[in-house]
Amino acid sequence: MKKQTLTLDLQPEFYLLALVSPYRYYRLCYFLNKHLLIDLVLQEPLAIHSGEKHQLLQFHLYEYYDPLEQMTYQLLANKGEGGALVPELKRVDYFLVLQGEFAEQHICSIEKELIDLSFIHAVYQIQPENLRSWQNLLIK
Repeated sequence: MKKQTLTLDLQPEFYLLALVSPYRYYRLCYFLNKHLLIDLVLQEPLAIHSGEKHQLLQFHLYEYYDPLEQMTYQLLANKGEGGALVPELKRVDYFLVLQGEFAEQHICSIEKELIDLSFIHAVYQIQPENLRSWQNLLIK
């Protein structure tokens, strides 16, 4: 009998902003809530199994769901004790994952607001499909 293989072609369905900031995650979250008028709340850490080191890596995760706009904001730390969530972007401190029906101008306005904040040194939009480990950013 001939073997058949099933290949899944997953495509990311979220926007991704990379943030560089010296602030600790809880402090950054406080100021993002204040400036973006959202309410990010601490969730259970995101746990990823590292294939190379054979260990469980954990990353801080904050989340806010806007029921009126049906959009989700997630702040993820890129750096954990054992390594980086997205190893190809080791210099990035945090990711802001935006899920839902965001208009392009809304993404640009969020990016512009973040750039203007003194405690964020760099912000740039990343195309998740260009990352080898973009699936590490899938939370639910």
